[in-house]
Amino acid sequence: MNYWWLSFATEEGCRGVAIVRGANILDAAKRAHELRINPGGEIQGFEIPPDDPEAIAEINELGVDRLICPDELWARGYRKRSELPENEVNAHGEKLGDYLDSTTEVIEEKDNE
Repeated sequence: MNYWWLSFATEEGCRGVAIVRGANILDAAKRAHELRINPGGEIQGFEIPPDDPEAIAEINELGVDRLICPDELWARGYRKRSELPENEVNAHGEKLGDYLDSTTEVIEEKDNE
């Protein structure tokens, strides 16, 4: 199982982030719920590349299995999705907005089954 970055948000904005292990995004979301670190709202997430040393360092710095509040994220220099440049890409060359949109669609499809 790999680590997943889960971002929780409502219409009012970011409610926090959790880094948890899971076989897939649904498994990771269930894990966050079981740990009682899901603050509610919609979930968007992505699998953290296990072979990326910067990502592993970030996991070690932020910690796992806890809710990271928005104030901590902003203090560490993280940006809101609305603040990302439209063409910014991740390590795999995918536009971040497109990647997050497709992840959200997968979760919504599973919820409707």
